[in-house]
Amino acid sequence: MTPRKCLYSVWIVCALVGCARIGISDYGGPDSGTTDSDSDNGSGDADGDTDTDGDADTDADSDGDTDSDSDTDSEEPPACVRRVDLNNGSGVQDGLSWSTAFNTIQPAIDSAAQAATPGQPCHVWVAQGTYYTYETEGDDSVVLQAFVELYGGFKGTETMLSQRDWVAFPTIVSGYDAGQSARVENVIRIEGESLLDGVIVTAGYAVEGDSNGHGGGLYNESQVVTVSNCTFHGNRAEAAGGAIANVEGGDLQLKNSFVYNNTSTEEASGISNEDSKLYIENTTIWNNYAMSRGGAILSQDNASLTIAHCTLFNNMADEHGGGIFSDDSQLKVVSSVIWGNSPEQIWVSGDIEISYSDVQGGYSGTNNIDADPAFTNPSLGDLSLKANSPCIDAALGTTAPLTDILGNSRVDDPATTNTGVGPPWADIGAYEFQP
Repeated sequence: MTPRKCLYSVWIVCALVGCARIGISDYGGPDSGTTDSDSDNGSGDADGDTDTDGDADTDADSDGDTDSDSDTDSEEPPACVRRVDLNNGSGVQDGLSWSTAFNTIQPAIDSAAQAATPGQPCHVWVAQGTYYTYETEGDDSVVLQAFVELYGGFKGTETMLSQRDWVAFPTIVSGYDAGQSARVENVIRIEGESLLDGVIVTAGYAVEGDSNGHGGGLYNESQVVTVSNCTFHGNRAEAAGGAIANVEGGDLQLKNSFVYNNTSTEEASGISNEDSKLYIENTTIWNNYAMSRGGAILSQDNASLTIAHCTLFNNMADEHGGGIFSDDSQLKVVSSVIWGNSPEQIWVSGDIEISYSDVQGGYSGTNNIDADPAFTNPSLGDLSLKANSPCIDAALGTTAPLTDILGNSRVDDPATTNTGVGPPWADIGAYEFQP
């Protein structure tokens, strides 16, 4: 088992049985007053110090290079970087080196935004640890500004982006204050074209305020943003988008991420997409609960939603669309698993195209199937595929991303008859079976 998959499995066990029971500290704080059962908000080591060999050059190459050797010989350091390390005690904070890193995230973003230009974005590198966002008000969000790229998963010694490992050195951005008694409305707000990569977002609670109860974990209004290699869990919204809200002309891409155990008092406990464009790839969305519509995803009001190589499982809504609720929205689903959601997998009014997907109860479209996906251990959130899964080599491989949610390459399983389109031969859902 790779280090990334191993630690992910630990996170899932944490989410379901409680971190204290398996000896891992709680990084999110108590989720008092919410309706989900994951009241401890989390998993993972709060100080992020899970690496014992001191080697920052790991196989979790989260800048998009899936090469496990992390060859930095030809890599150039970014022209503009600001660093954040909550353990910096030097007394100097300018972010220009790890020894003078900012202790909190927002000052680093502000500094980076002043230096960034459309042709030259500025990076913010955030070291392992739990960063509490609430200071004095509910709007104390981390505000991601134009042309700033925020990356988590650093030990605090790296000189190259490819050296980080967001699994071994988790960067947790929590909506709580340090005493875990109050929470921000949105943990992260997007206020310019930007990128978020390799962080865990938890404990947001969207009530009223500027977001009108939308987007407990992340709120994007009218901006272009890419979110990759992130985890959203233990967030809540009073209106819509417990984990993520993409509204009023937003353009959001979500890739290689986990969205689970989020809630909404009304709609879209996972992701809300309203009058906006949303593309989701290589992502699992599971165990989210909405009291109205859209357990996993809600898309409405002249919106556009594309879902590719994703797994939506065990999400629930009290009224309609446990998996997907799409109303006055263009919906395209390809090579994805939609299974075990209630009251139905998909509720749709508007344009819809589904192909090469495994949908419980069946759905019309090219090469769709209706068969138990044979998850490895769904009760513990392990939604990878067993060797007998009908999803193996059944996807539209010619348009598949080169790797799956865990960074595994596409594999043509010799024991399985190819029923999809390739090469490359790819599996339906977020996980590629490794024979």
